[in-house]
Amino acid sequence: KSPKQAATLPLCAQDGNTETYLNRQDVRTALHIPSTVPHWTDCANINYDSQYDNMITQFQTLLQKKVQILVYNGDVDSVCNIIMNASSKSCPQYHVVYQQEVDQSHVSQHRAYAFR
Repeated sequence: KSPKQAATLPLCAQDGNTETYLNRQDVRTALHIPSTVPHWTDCANINYDSQYDNMITQFQTLLQKKVQILVYNGDVDSVCNIIMNASSKSCPQYHVVYQQEVDQSHVSQHRAYAFR
């Protein structure tokens, strides 16, 4: 999208869906969230500073310890997006052990991957 078009997109692309789901009492109970933890929100309007430019070093540490990693990216996530994942999966230490096609009636050209 052009910068002009992107400026009109909401800051939280899934405005409301995730928030509604994660604040349901049955979901909070299933996730063992104490009642003292406040209502969760998609956009908290906090000043966020990225801690890592990428997670490859952390992935390498886990992979050396034989920990299997699931990498999940949403197609509308501006931080952990499918494009960055696709570029990092070209690292030779990653081996695709599972790939799942996404239902093409909803989205196209996206796949789920798990690396080890």
